Amino acid sequence: MATSHKQGDFKFVAVRKWIMESIENNVFKYGTKLPSENFICKKFSISRQTVRNAIDGLEKDGIVTRRHGSGTYVAKMLGDVRNRAIGVLTTFFHDYIFPSMLQGIEETFTAENYGISFGITYNKLEAERRFLERMLESNVSGLLLEGTKTSLPNPNIGLYQEIIRRDIPIVFMNNYYRELVDICPCVLLDDTGCVKRLTQHLIENGHRKIAGVFKFDDIQGVRRYSGYLAALMEAGIPVDEDIIHWVAAYTDGGLARSIGYPLLDSIKGCSAVVCYNDELAGILYHYLYEQGMRVPKDISMVGFDDSFSSPHGGLELATVRHPKKALGAKAAGVLMDMVKNGKDAVPPGEQLMKSDVLLRGSVRSIVAESRPGKDAGKEGLL
Repeated sequence: MATSHKQGDFKFVAVRKWIMESIENNVFKYGTKLPSENFICKKFSISRQTVRNAIDGLEKDGIVTRRHGSGTYVAKMLGDVRNRAIGVLTTFFHDYIFPSMLQGIEETFTAENYGISFGITYNKLEAERRFLERMLESNVSGLLLEGTKTSLPNPNIGLYQEIIRRDIPIVFMNNYYRELVDICPCVLLDDTGCVKRLTQHLIENGHRKIAGVFKFDDIQGVRRYSGYLAALMEAGIPVDEDIIHWVAAYTDGGLARSIGYPLLDSIKGCSAVVCYNDELAGILYHYLYEQGMRVPKDISMVGFDDSFSSPHGGLELATVRHPKKALGAKAAGVLMDMVKNGKDAVPPGEQLMKSDVLLRGSVRSIVAESRPGKDAGKEGLL
């Protein structure tokens, strides 16, 4: 009987070892169903009770889970099966702030001997979904992400929640999803505070009728709009919705197409305009120039990101300097801390990067041109 007991112990260990190795080698992936008890009995020539004992032990360790009437499933990926790679997803890649930001990311991960699995969404939710599914399949060590259309409902939130459930760390950069801001760290700029300061600069220079052009489908647009509103309200300036315009995320020139004559006509009655970013400011600058309006002579303008390039006269735009490379490196460093020390090593929520507000020549002072006294410059007309 003693021999039989030892033989049973050996078979029990063999079954457990086989299941564990299959998980480690990614043969049995997270969430997949294990072979049936009958299959394992035949494979090892053992009783069902021995199989159940082995699975009982794995279940107690949290490695598998039984689902009544369905079977046994892999519930936990083992630490050494994670690919030594980081998934990095951005909305764009080749221009604007992205090359410098990605340089900071790459340098940080390379220094830690981690590879990068890169993806671009071009602001398409389907591209984001495919990337997340690929990252789940490859079982990366962590994800560094710029969200897609982050101010709108997102059908991919369930995928994010599955990634979190699998203990894969996530860090957002530049933006975040509202559903996840209290779960994941987010490295971004003080969009609200910076645009508030730019709008205050316009107000300090006598402007009262200040238009705003913002993107409605990303959280940065909403946050920057909040800063614009805050500055107007603190100054006692009524919010005029007729001179606030919303544009969508863009591909293939869509942003330029969204700036039409209704927007231009309403801006013509304003003394200044706050633009969502420098790219939008450049497009608007071009359209205004074609209409015979000059910045800052006819209208003052502010942007965001410090990337404006004027084709007419080298105008320097008042803007916010985006710490592109530093932000990428910071976000990558936060993620590496979580990869090395666990998801709880970094608290969730916003981590604001320092950014400089650059007050340049695109803002004209009309204080001296306004009527003296309490109501000076109230209308802001040029």
